[in-house]
Parts: sequence; C-alpha cells; structure tokens
Amino acid sequence: MKIKIFYIIIILFLGFCSPNAPISIESGKEECTFCKMRIIDLRFNTQLQTDKGRIYHFDSIECMVNWIKENPDIKIKNAWVKDYLTENWIEYKKAIYFISPDIPSPMGANLSAYNNKKEIEELQNQNKQGQVFKWEELFQYINSTKKHEHHH
Repeated sequence: MKIKIFYIIIILFLGFCSPNAPISIESGKEECTFCKMRIIDLRFNTQLQTDKGRIYHFDSIECMVNWIKENPDIKIKNAWVKDYLTENWIEYKKAIYFISPDIPSPMGANLSAYNNKKEIEELQNQNKQGQVFKWEELFQYINSTKKHEHHH
C-alpha cells in the first residue's frame, strides 16, 4: 500500500512542478526536437513549453515553426527565442523576426529574432538586407514557402 501512495505523490509532484522555462543549455548538449541536429549556435536556440510543462529545444526558429505546424494539437504554454544580438530570451509572440541572407541560421531560413525594431534598424544600417515579421506573419510566411521541404 505504501508503494502505491509513493507513486501517486511522485505523479502529483511531476504534474504540479513543471520546470521554469526557458532553461539555459550548453552548446552541443541538446538535440533539436524537429531536425535532430545538435544545438550548437545558441544565438538561434529556441524553446517551447507545453501546457503540461514539457520543454522542447530547437536549434533554430524555423525548426520550432515547422514543429508547431506538424503538431497542431499541442497546447503551447509559452515559447522563447534568443535575441540574436544580446542572446537574451524573448517570448516568441513579443519578438520581432528578421529574414536576411546576411545572417544565416542553422537550417537555412536566414531567420533571427530581436527584442525590438531598433535592433533590426541597426543591422539594416550595416547594409544587412531583409524582411521584418511579427510571429503570426512569420508563421504564415514559413508555411507558405516551405510546403515541399522536409528535413528528416
């Protein structure tokens, strides 16, 4: 009888104590949930936490977008992207995204994230060309351009 109660306590504990995200990872230690490549360049690292508290790691914003697209029934509690310039975490819906061939990202979408438009304007002043997106626009854009590509 004691063993059963012990397991119930463990299950409850796991259910209520979901880890605080985002969590810092070390380069090369985690693999991308979507493309299975090791996460090396942390400037592009993204993280997603489900409503159940499970955390998924991605090596690029485009991998997270593709994974969300392929798992429409997963409820997202929150997700975070790294600011390309400061490497600070930003909530994915608050970030501003920049697609620029001058800033290559791990999976080839040339996609990086920023805390504000001013950061992107500074990059544009350095002759970095590209398109600026909010999350919803980015999601639609990637879904419309990547229909036939699949890296598995």
